Parts: sequence; structure tokens; C-alpha cells
Amino acid sequence: MTSADYPIGPLRMGQGGFVRIRLDVDAAGAISDCYVARTDQPEFAAPVCKAILKRGRFDPALDAHGQPVRSYRVIGFRFEIE
Repeated sequence: MTSADYPIGPLRMGQGGFVRIRLDVDAAGAISDCYVARTDQPEFAAPVCKAILKRGRFDPALDAHGQPVRSYRVIGFRFEIE
């Protein structure tokens, strides 16, 4: 996430927020979907998923045999104005 991902409305009003998302990650490490698990400011949900789907990438999870498999990640983001 970058400062450019901060939603303009809350930024102008000096508001922060928190978003927790669940990401589905395919066997190649690409993010296939984003779900908002929790947020205290709905204005932050869409920008977070949009940015992560566009720029996010992970090393894939590995099964017991060391082979890449689908997985998921849960990540939280806190937006604050300093």
C-alpha cells in the first residue's frame, strides 16, 4: 500500500481506518481474490482490495511434498494520517 491508495474522502477529513482482508493465493503465488473480513471505515475496503489485486504477489504455499498449492492469507492494514 502507498499513500496514493488512501481514499480521498477520509484523507480530506483527516480520518484513519482499519481493514482486514482475506486473500486467496493460487499455486503460482498470484492473488486470485480479495474479501474484506473487517473494517471500521467502509471507504477503505475497495481501495485496499484494488491495490492488492493489482500489485500483490506471494511465494506460494507448499504442501508436505514441497509442491506449490492454493492457500489464503489474512492481512490487516491501518491507515493513519501523521
